[in-house]
Amino acid sequence: MENPRPEKVAVVDEVRERLSGAPAALLTEYRGLKVAELAALRRSLREVGGDYKIYK
Repeated sequence: MENPRPEKVAVVDEVRERLSGAPAALLTEYRGLKVAELAALRRSLREVGGDYKIYK
């Protein structure tokens, strides 16, 4: 098996760090959301101390 690309390793490390420090996490499907809907969701989450991040 080949070594993973450094970019992928960095993303996995970020996800691991964010999840390990979070009291809760939600995984969602973002496809189908309009840009305005996604912006409203992010804004609502920020208001209560949350965050919405898309990882690919």
